[in-house]
Amino acid sequence: MKWNDAWVDHTEILPDDFVPDCPMETVGWLLRDGEVVSVAAEKSRSAHYRYVTHIPAGVVSSIEVV
Repeated sequence: MKWNDAWVDHTEILPDDFVPDCPMETVGWLLRDGEVVSVAAEKSRSAHYRYVTHIPAGVVSSIEVV
């Protein structure tokens, strides 16, 4: 699944400091696909696994089921 994270960086003060988006790619078990998309056993960028991730459907750009 590809989605844009709601990135927050408190050092971004001026308009030129802001990152326009934070693209993410999540791989895991799709539990729910509705207003909220839930994925189990998501592998994060740091190679650790999270139990369940809940993502608002409005920020999801694509879901590929394999």
